[in-house]
Amino acid sequence: MTIIVLMIVFWTLFVIGVLIGMSVHREATRRRVHRLDLEEYRRGRRRLEAARRGGQEPDED
Repeated sequence: MTIIVLMIVFWTLFVIGVLIGMSVHREATRRRVHRLDLEEYRRGRRRLEAARRGGQEPDED
């Protein structure tokens, strides 16, 4: 009986840990994608402003 309870507790904690890990990973991925999208937006703005001024596009990094 004790072994069954311990196994249930173990697997419950394991599943909770996996779910928390997935949530943390999803949030980190969301932030990373947002940061990349923001940089792409800024790069596009710089190109647009350069084109309006008639200058050359800034070099790609």
